[in-house]
Amino acid sequence: MSYALWRHHHQSDEAPQHFGKPSRAGVYLAIQTTEFLLEHSLTGLAKEALALADTMERAAQSKSHERGLLSSSPVWLRQRYHRVAGRFHVATKNSMAAHRHLDAALQLSDQDVDSWLLLGQTEVQSKSLQAAAHALHKGLNVANSSGRAMPLREYVLLGTILLRLSRNQEARGVFLQGCDAWQSCSMWLGAGVALLRLDMLQDAEDALQEANIRNNENALVWGYICLLCMAVGKTRLEQANKALRVAQRLDLSDPTLLRELGNAYTQVDLLDTAEALFRRSLAHDPSPHTRRRLADVLSAQNSMAEAVNEYRRVISTSSDKDDVELAILQCEKLLRSLGRDEEALLVRELSGSK
Repeated sequence: MSYALWRHHHQSDEAPQHFGKPSRAGVYLAIQTTEFLLEHSLTGLAKEALALADTMERAAQSKSHERGLLSSSPVWLRQRYHRVAGRFHVATKNSMAAHRHLDAALQLSDQDVDSWLLLGQTEVQSKSLQAAAHALHKGLNVANSSGRAMPLREYVLLGTILLRLSRNQEARGVFLQGCDAWQSCSMWLGAGVALLRLDMLQDAEDALQEANIRNNENALVWGYICLLCMAVGKTRLEQANKALRVAQRLDLSDPTLLRELGNAYTQVDLLDTAEALFRRSLAHDPSPHTRRRLADVLSAQNSMAEAVNEYRRVISTSSDKDDVELAILQCEKLLRSLGRDEEALLVRELSGSK
């Protein structure tokens, strides 16, 4: 509270001077204290400061009632309270409460960049990616119209969500705009990935090289450089192999990228490398889809028994109907080739007994 009071006296232009009648100056200082504590991840103390703001607001309302005044807090103060309360609930992962407060803040002012960005984070916590993208886009648009730079973290978050939703053209725009604002490795990497998804290989290579200039110890950048070289064709295979060795030395651990690399090496019949990549992907995320791709590679290498075991694991664990059906067909085929016809007849029963 002492810090908040000092800050208020030294930065009096930060908030309007009208605190309503009776004065809500104490409420304002408690809210400002909550913001300060949240900036330093002190959520326990922030909870107490927010409760103090509530107590002071109730006292002001009671005083208004005693004096026969309208009990009305200034709109700007109510909006700020809801935004800060929303931020607290985002920090403590209470998505429902965060959503309620941030919706209230945005009803009072839909030009509040921070509330839109916090709402985007809340939607991510709720795994509502479409809604998160919408909220973050609104925050970006409001920030642009007011001449304010959006934080780097939110650029990365929005661009990554758009990539996950396969909205690659939009992701490209967000990351390139972020490059103008931040010129960071993460921004150029995101732009490179989006351009690669759009099959704009030369532009993708330029973006990934920019990312590499800013941080040449980033495993993801080297992994995507490898994927880019594989997309260009066999003429870039040696460069792809070099990039892959660097990525592995830097402990590349992104399971999706590892699976994509495995697929790329499978397409050029470098099956040993593909198998190693699929296994590395599975070590970080036991995805049935990746396991099916591993089984396909094992089958192509004539490791029939091992492939059958992997297909069976896909059939018993996957919720993806296409993966299960493909695994069933391949498993039946391999079992018959091994002379295990009776087992082949039982494969479909495995899928039905999950």
